[in-house]
Amino acid sequence: MVEAEANATGADVATVCQRIKRARTRWEKRAGTIEKARITAKADIRRSSTPADMHRALTRFRNAL
Repeated sequence: MVEAEANATGADVATVCQRIKRARTRWEKRAGTIEKARITAKADIRRSSTPADMHRALTRFRNAL
């Protein structure tokens, strides 16, 4: 697959590998941010005493993404 990507983009295999590694690093950071926001929202929703509180927690979650 890496070779196919290199051929399709006109880049060499090493360059494609570097791009893949950078993309993975960015995704891992992003995934951590998403997971933290998800866990926080879940706890906030469980602590909510009204539907309005739940909605605010969900809105904060969406805005965190």
